[in-house]
Amino acid sequence: YFVSNVSITEDMIDSARQVPIDSVLDEIQRFFGSNTIKDKKELTASAEMVLKGKIAIHSTPSSAFAFVFPFNADDLDKKLPGWKLFLARFSIPYLLLSAYEVSGRDDFLRAAKDIILGFASYERKAWLPKGYLWNDHAIAARISVLAKFWKLYRNHPDYESEVAKHIFQLVARSAQLLAKPSHFTFATNHGVMQNLALWQICLAFPTLPNVEFYKQLALERMRDQMTFYVNKEGVILEHSAGYQKAGLEFIGMAFRYLTLMNVPIPEEWRVKYAKAKDFYAQLRRPDGSLPMFGDTGGGSFGPFVTKVDSNGKSEILNYSNNWIPKQSRSLYPVAGYCVWLDGLDTWPNEEALSQTVVAWSHFPGHAHKHADEMSVLLWAGGQTWWTNVGYWGYGTKGRSEAVSWAGSNAPHLIDENANSVRNTKLKFHGWSEHSAVIDLERRGPQEYVARRQVIQLKPNLWIVIDHTSGKENSRTTTTWTTSHEVSLSEGTIPGLYILKTEKNSASLTKFLFASKDTNIMQFRGSFAPFAGWAANRPATSIVIEQPANDSWAVAIWSIQDGISPNLQFKGPPSMQYWEGPEKWKIVLPFASGVMNIWREDNRIFVNEDAKGSGIREELLLSEPQQIINELAEIHTAYENAARKYPRKRYSMHCHLKSTYFLIILVLVQEVFFLICRRSRGKYYTALRVMSVFGWVGVGTWLIFAYLKT
Repeated sequence: YFVSNVSITEDMIDSARQVPIDSVLDEIQRFFGSNTIKDKKELTASAEMVLKGKIAIHSTPSSAFAFVFPFNADDLDKKLPGWKLFLARFSIPYLLLSAYEVSGRDDFLRAAKDIILGFASYERKAWLPKGYLWNDHAIAARISVLAKFWKLYRNHPDYESEVAKHIFQLVARSAQLLAKPSHFTFATNHGVMQNLALWQICLAFPTLPNVEFYKQLALERMRDQMTFYVNKEGVILEHSAGYQKAGLEFIGMAFRYLTLMNVPIPEEWRVKYAKAKDFYAQLRRPDGSLPMFGDTGGGSFGPFVTKVDSNGKSEILNYSNNWIPKQSRSLYPVAGYCVWLDGLDTWPNEEALSQTVVAWSHFPGHAHKHADEMSVLLWAGGQTWWTNVGYWGYGTKGRSEAVSWAGSNAPHLIDENANSVRNTKLKFHGWSEHSAVIDLERRGPQEYVARRQVIQLKPNLWIVIDHTSGKENSRTTTTWTTSHEVSLSEGTIPGLYILKTEKNSASLTKFLFASKDTNIMQFRGSFAPFAGWAANRPATSIVIEQPANDSWAVAIWSIQDGISPNLQFKGPPSMQYWEGPEKWKIVLPFASGVMNIWREDNRIFVNEDAKGSGIREELLLSEPQQIINELAEIHTAYENAARKYPRKRYSMHCHLKSTYFLIILVLVQEVFFLICRRSRGKYYTALRVMSVFGWVGVGTWLIFAYLKT
């Protein structure tokens, strides 16, 4: 973590009091804005609480706790959810500075100054990375807060040149850490943040040394990242709807910073950005919510986006809430997503809309991956009905389970590891005016094979068919989880479940039936086993367990929304015959008549006549386009970046562990030599020499193997 202190001159500081203009600093300070409080009274009240040594991480009085004001290094290590990043990214100074802007109270500005100076003094002297002191995300986020402080302080009546010097030294040290190859998190959005922060330094503190080097370095690193961070379909390859939104903001910021630095925006980036907007529009519902696959939380705020004019210049970023999907059926075979939207002509009327999302994306090494391949998420009538767990706080109970298979509704082996070796591919797909079908297959780990077919029949019927094969003694399981807003009860017909919500009058009926030796259980807010959670809140889960070898299970959903024709079941659906995932027939006994759905190879048939005549539709399924070359391109770009930017991660646990081991080894050795010397062993000197070579070997192994990651 060593970086040298940069010599800061008076000329650097004096020049920086004039450039850049305030509007540039205003743009930069919006980056990773830690404060989400909009109400002026609430903002001022929170700032007053900070002056008393109390802070609420989530902006609620009930979550307030004490800290040492203005700064104490011991606070960096407090074991509270979200606290380490909250403190290290300068969230408290940001809040105080925002309160100063709306109130004009100098005590808020002075308090922010004292916190920043206390932190800077400790950071400059620290030897070990306490808390998130030198975390990549935290360092990047601090720059925008320092830019905000500098804008407000540089011409304030209380201005002191010595304070400015400390601020500039902190920025200069941060720049060196951001630029240091061993700190660059090339694989994820954290690396993008590091590049953006370097550009912020170039724009906000242009008189610092080496800004031209930082500008070019960030551009070179960004070029490498953009080859695998977002693909040609416009999908941010971080396995998360929430990070599709974040990625849009990051790329938009990159465009704006390049424009401010008079650097041309690469044409390929512009094309990807336009497609990334389109994909986000497919995911975003009218209320701003997103399907919760990967690390995706709630909320409808944002995102920041920009427009690029005919001269290739980026406009100032602004929030946009005008997101209208362009198509009702969209497939992203390279990224691994499928989105079906019905009722698009009624947008934004939520009651008449439905969204089905199927995810099988898996890019090892990329960020925010949950074990969720082949999961299905359903939103209809303004309500989420079937979901994955979504974002679960880092360092909180249940995080490891939430990102594993139990956090999604994908079929998997019982006790299967989230990092199991597997591969999922699109087998068939097809859609018409009345229906849509997608057929996926996952292979691995070992002999396990899972097949999932998702069928939608307009306007309000869905069928999910799972089939697995594997070892004789292994078992497979699937966890179907509702939204926390939904209540679930069992119906009068075997296998029937009724889902309702107080939010609106819509309801959903679900039928489950399966092959022999199947167990079905319900859980709500359970940690053992992990089930019944959505968006960190207790929800209801239906868990299916069955033999993994040649088992099938069928889930049928029907929405009753008062708009579409109702499908009332008069009896339980059944599998008339099953000869494999590509040859089966399901019978659905509705009050209006019997519906038959069957498959023969790559054709799906539907009719509503119990005698089998009068076929309503025959859907021919297509095999996917060849995507091997595009996937290879992404993987190669990632591997090239991994070789170019080798990352060394510091682990206090590993260092302490190795230190204790060495201490014990030294003690054992010296006891041995003491005994050997007292007994006048003739090999004492030779053994001492051998021990020296042994220690050289141990040291070499520790440095170049054990502690190298």
